[in-house]
Amino acid sequence: MKTFAGAYVNLLKTSIGSGVLSFPYLFKTYGIVVTVFLTLITGLFATTGLVLLMICSQVIGRTADLSKLAAQCFPYARIFVDLAVFLKCFGVSLSYVIITRQLLPPILESLFERAPDVNPSLFASPSITLLIFLGFVGPFTYFSKLDKLKYTSFVGIFSIVLVILAAVARYIHTDTTDVKIAFFLPITIDWLAGMGKFIFSFTCHQNIFAVNAEIEDNSLPKMKKLICTVSMSSFTLYMTFGWQTTCFTDLRFLKMS
Repeated sequence: MKTFAGAYVNLLKTSIGSGVLSFPYLFKTYGIVVTVFLTLITGLFATTGLVLLMICSQVIGRTADLSKLAAQCFPYARIFVDLAVFLKCFGVSLSYVIITRQLLPPILESLFERAPDVNPSLFASPSITLLIFLGFVGPFTYFSKLDKLKYTSFVGIFSIVLVILAAVARYIHTDTTDVKIAFFLPITIDWLAGMGKFIFSFTCHQNIFAVNAEIEDNSLPKMKKLICTVSMSSFTLYMTFGWQTTCFTDLRFLKMS
């Protein structure tokens, strides 16, 4: 990940993830104006936080991380910072495991339904498919550098872009003349439930240190450029997918998922 492009792909993938799928629901829950405003605000906060972390890391250098920065400022609070990062990463990882457990069985069944030597029912059990998945991705967790995951990150970005292009294509070929998306919607309890989706849309703070350590030119101006580029790209992808998909998606399905 010595190049700017490699760092961009890795950081963008950790920033957007599966959160992009929440934006059709957010558009229909908050309305256009509030959704765009809250996305801009959370993106601005995340960008500011990343820039501040890079400014602080100049004191330590390439080996900087959240734990070391906390030790510099509040030595006794270091354990709490480490715990917060662990809980955040654990929660995100757990959500991915749950999504994988739900989506992988039908995918494998459809792939092997025409294979003469394979019984598709073998993949009907979510527990079995989840174990297969964990066995496949397990070795990747032992990589010590984020650069080793640049190809998997590229595959992830490609998949997200493919989903967005599919949404745009469907939007073009769908009659949306009768679809109305409100600019403003009344405040409901669903607003509180959706706030976390905005916050987690730009969270990649724990990965910025690995990028800072591995990129060849980690000067502050270059890192600021990288952070701003990733934030603007994430915002563009969120708005594009959310807007296009909202026009033909059933809100009840989005809420259940």
